[in-house]
Amino acid sequence: MRHKINELYQRVWWRIARSFTSHKLSIAQFESLLDNMGINPGKTVLLHCSLDEIVHHVPDLNAITLLELLQNRLTTAGTLLMPTFPFRGSQHSYLQTGKTFNMQFSHSMTGLLSEIFRRSKGVVRSRHPTHSITAWGQHAKLLTKTHHLGDAFDKTSPFYLLTKVDGMVVGLGTDSNSFTISHTAEWLHPKTRDKVFCKEGVLTTIKDNDDNFEQMVYPLCPDIKRDFTRVQEGLLKAGALARYQKKGLYCFSGSAVNILAAEKMLIDENRFFYDVDG
Repeated sequence: MRHKINELYQRVWWRIARSFTSHKLSIAQFESLLDNMGINPGKTVLLHCSLDEIVHHVPDLNAITLLELLQNRLTTAGTLLMPTFPFRGSQHSYLQTGKTFNMQFSHSMTGLLSEIFRRSKGVVRSRHPTHSITAWGQHAKLLTKTHHLGDAFDKTSPFYLLTKVDGMVVGLGTDSNSFTISHTAEWLHPKTRDKVFCKEGVLTTIKDNDDNFEQMVYPLCPDIKRDFTRVQEGLLKAGALARYQKKGLYCFSGSAVNILAAEKMLIDENRFFYDVDG
């Protein structure tokens, strides 16, 4: 019950804060915010964002101009990644549909920006049927090429491999609730892996041009309740996550290494999304 109250409070607070925001950001002011967050040339960034929130606060931006701005800022010496999951809702429910994941044609259901990014020149996509990641830039191929060799969140995944290239996880106009890397923390820790992931896998089909492949996926259990506010506050307190705000636009960021280390600590101390020992 506590986690439901926390999530409700957070949603209400977010809407109230937005409704009282009358000041808009210029593109220059938005770029200053990105500077403060450390999103600069050469950085590797896994981006989660709410395009609606960004456009609400920076009306001179749209999906295409935002994408261009981010790529120009990171340069080809950096790397931009976005989730391009082919479903909304529960991974478990999606797998029950038996849909084939098409590398080239399965649309991203994680927002307009990610779908435009998926279709952009020079972008590659990881070959995972539920949690594919698209990437552009220096480390794009390195971070995506082994995703199909293991589970969605394990050491072959882009989420974990971010730790090998000093990668950042960033939320623009959204909070850390959307940070999928937290499932990697759950997969890596034996206490949470046994609690959170289904014991029985689902055999799925992946189509990549003219080739078909099969992959076993062990989905997240659909009945696990997570207290996102509890973990977010824990990450902020540990210094693994930073909160930024400019004229009502709220953003979060942290290094992949620090986030996973702090979440391991939270699991060990039974202060994670749920009572691990319960």
